Amino acid sequence: MMMMMKQVLCRRVLWAQVTLHWPLSLAVSPIDNTLHILDNSVVLKVTADSKVLVVAGRLLHCPLRQADSGLVFNSADDVDCLSGCPAVDAVLHSPQHLAFAPDGQLYVVENGTNVSRVRSVDTDGLIRAYIGGTEDAASEVRQSRDALNIFCATLQVF
Repeated sequence: MMMMMKQVLCRRVLWAQVTLHWPLSLAVSPIDNTLHILDNSVVLKVTADSKVLVVAGRLLHCPLRQADSGLVFNSADDVDCLSGCPAVDAVLHSPQHLAFAPDGQLYVVENGTNVSRVRSVDTDGLIRAYIGGTEDAASEVRQSRDALNIFCATLQVF
């Protein structure tokens, strides 16, 4: 499957082929056996009929798909989710890995200079903080690094 990222950038459903630029992680949903790909700070879902859906993440130049009180603007170009906002509106910061729990909950590991956390995306498409935080909560980030590593190792079992 050839995928062109330019067509994926700001749309939720894609009908055309897409080019992957930097795929970092793959995961298969235990609910419907669909392949999920982490690429260019978005999570893509490839359906059985070869449609590609954006299920989490929003590139900074893309407009918000819906206004929500759960979204917090960190800067002029960035928006983050405190609790239960649409995953397609949340910016993923340095996402590194994907994993599914047996109940279909998708976990996204974000681990970079300013962030060390895991966020979960439920089957309704809402994203929430699961563990860890950002540089603003520096002590929490330091404390969560070990927990994050243990969590990631545990998810490998699923």
